[in-house]
Amino acid sequence: MKINLAVRRRDTARKIAASPWECTVYRRGRTREDAVVSFSFTGTIVPMRSPGDVSTSIVAQPPAGMQGWLCVAPYDADVIKGQDEMEAVSPGGITHYYIVIYSAQYDQEQQAVMYERQ
Repeated sequence: MKINLAVRRRDTARKIAASPWECTVYRRGRTREDAVVSFSFTGTIVPMRSPGDVSTSIVAQPPAGMQGWLCVAPYDADVIKGQDEMEAVSPGGITHYYIVIYSAQYDQEQQAVMYERQ
């Protein structure tokens, strides 16, 4: 059974609405003189499964012994790239800081694999 793009985008919007995180992405310029670029969006962040677990919705797995986090962002948000830094405020109001290690853009959503910064 083929699911059309509108249904997949609606499902992504529901997933984000169930646990909305306010995310701000910071991207450094190529040189020290370049300004830092930032953009914001509402997405959701969930812990990734441990290596070895099979999941069709995860784009990559963290190395053994590390906890990875998966950010799901709307398809129409600015593109998240590797090495971006993210500040995310959870639905409970707690601020978390992440570094993006891998990202992928799909027709219905963006996914970013991240590590939490201490």
